[in-house]
Amino acid sequence: MTWKVAVANRGEIAVRVILACKELGVRAVALHSDADARSLAVRLADESCRLGPTPARLSYMDPERVVEAALSVGAHAVHPGYGFLAEDPRLARLCQEHGLVFIGPNADAIEAAGDKIMAKKLAQKAGLPVIAWAKVDGMESDLLSKADQVGFPLLVKAAGGGGGRGQILVESPEGLMPAIQAVHREAAQVWHNGALFIERAVTSGRHVEVQILADGQGRVVHLGTRDCSIQRNRQKFLEEAPAQDLPDSLSEQMGWSACSLARSLGFVGAGTVEFLVDRQGHFYFLEINPRIQVEHTVTETVTGFDLVKAQLRISRGEALWITQDQIHPRGHALQARLYAEDPSENFLPSSGLLRRLKIPEGPHIRIDSGYEEGDEVPAAYDPLLAKITVWGEDRSEALMRMRQALKRLVVLGVKTNAELLANLLADAKFRAGAVDTNYLERRLDHLIRQPIKPEVLAAALGVSAGTDAVRDAEANRNPWALLVDWRNGPNGIAAPNEEGKTTLHITGQTIAVSYRRTGRNSTVIRYQGRQDKVILAPVAPGIYQARCSGRGGLLYRLEQPDGTWIAYRGKTYLVDFPQELKATVVTSSNGDVEATSPRRSRLQFAEDPSILRAPTTAHVVAVAVQPGQEVMAGQTIAVLEAMKLEVPIRAERSGRIARLATQVGQSIQRGQVIATLELPPDSS
Repeated sequence: MTWKVAVANRGEIAVRVILACKELGVRAVALHSDADARSLAVRLADESCRLGPTPARLSYMDPERVVEAALSVGAHAVHPGYGFLAEDPRLARLCQEHGLVFIGPNADAIEAAGDKIMAKKLAQKAGLPVIAWAKVDGMESDLLSKADQVGFPLLVKAAGGGGGRGQILVESPEGLMPAIQAVHREAAQVWHNGALFIERAVTSGRHVEVQILADGQGRVVHLGTRDCSIQRNRQKFLEEAPAQDLPDSLSEQMGWSACSLARSLGFVGAGTVEFLVDRQGHFYFLEINPRIQVEHTVTETVTGFDLVKAQLRISRGEALWITQDQIHPRGHALQARLYAEDPSENFLPSSGLLRRLKIPEGPHIRIDSGYEEGDEVPAAYDPLLAKITVWGEDRSEALMRMRQALKRLVVLGVKTNAELLANLLADAKFRAGAVDTNYLERRLDHLIRQPIKPEVLAAALGVSAGTDAVRDAEANRNPWALLVDWRNGPNGIAAPNEEGKTTLHITGQTIAVSYRRTGRNSTVIRYQGRQDKVILAPVAPGIYQARCSGRGGLLYRLEQPDGTWIAYRGKTYLVDFPQELKATVVTSSNGDVEATSPRRSRLQFAEDPSILRAPTTAHVVAVAVQPGQEVMAGQTIAVLEAMKLEVPIRAERSGRIARLATQVGQSIQRGQVIATLELPPDSS
């Protein structure tokens, strides 16, 4: 009988599980929400089944819907992936009650591991070192007393939290209660468990975790360490294996401790035990994750061991077929998480259509993605676009391979963190290995605020009224059209020797530029006290060969209603043009240009301080005011959630709430009005 597995997840992990099933001859069923009905996972699966509407709480987060869907397609097992219900004991229990195999630990082990308070007690009982902590309950005065005992700075954490969510760093007593309220709100909404605890924050520690695998028959092994210290807002950003510069004796001790805890829990399947390592080389238990991790790829890369296939085999009753002395990690691996987000705008999520997606390939480069070109990136879920994993003989080679891979990345249609990843990999301190969990936060401004290359500025200046749309239409009839000089007007870019000045708005930066055309496809750019000559030679519609100062590469450009997208050397830019360069191309059914008309700037729609709009497509999770209420500048009006990120909407000026146009639970689009303020007459 052919085994059938229902995959209760989405994105890259759903694709990963489906491909592993196929390699084992197991039929895979993609359980999906409405937003994912045409996703890559659905296209790859043997079957698919609708879970429910787009909101995760009505689909991926509903254990009864998952079990009902799995039974309806005749599945024998459910794989939860990571996130969503992977650490929810309700799903494991429902599976058991309905005769389904849950691919992971049993409900009791998940409950013990998933409740961070219970896990800490079990770790202490098993002899693992634990950081000072205290449960949050009682009156505010009692909380302050506990906080003083734990010590500031501290972390407020949700007992049921995970994946970097459900925790806030608190530096002083004044920030304690607001943090507790925020974490409690998220914990109750996401994990249906409002229990909280506080934990001393080790501000200069490293996040090191150990991959474990257990068969439920007494056999437990670990597959070495991973360093996950590069984090943003407590979310892992870039991981590597093995953890660098960790003494062998310390790695072995951490591995032994992880296996010991797994045995005490009666653990089954793949999991991770996370530790914090301080500057003195002491390690402390943080938590145990009873599921596959996002960063499992680096462990697979250095060990050659397929963890997802191992999950499937163990769930069918196989005894562990490998012993500890047979595991020998080789070389070094790095994983970069490519997110659809805008680092220059406080990592605001970016959703939309992937109009172009070219992910690098090459020796020892692995790509895990849930998207292909033409797919829609929804605003309702995690913004992870892809994981890029590379291997090298040593860390230096792995770093170089990752840098080269990122340079070949092309994404048009959504903003990404690729530039930040590239800047991080080039950072001398990171390359030297001098990192801790706060490293990225400390270096963030430096890593984000890097100069924009003159090739990008030239491409921005070179776009007039719908050039690409015209070029595409012309190229379909005459391929020689690509060879023309730049020309003025709707049928070209600009005439040679044209010169001028303008201001460009490019991905969070405003740059004053002067320019002069010097010949066929060449421009001299002057900005920020420097001058560069740039060559942009057309290769294909929307693709140019760029040259400047001995540097070169393919530059991609696509004009859209929200601005013009440019991709160059792995980085994505969204250009909002000054009004004098703006136009919209109107084409007939046969592709001929009929007319051009002015297009209003993206930036103009946020200029009125009396109107508060959603900066991105999101869901409303809190509304903090009432109509008629007086508010102060900086006061929070509402809280949105977009792709797992809470986005507070604050009043720019003091005034009175004239109209409240949203409510909790509502889905809103980018630019939609949240509230309008009545400003005092003298407000400016």
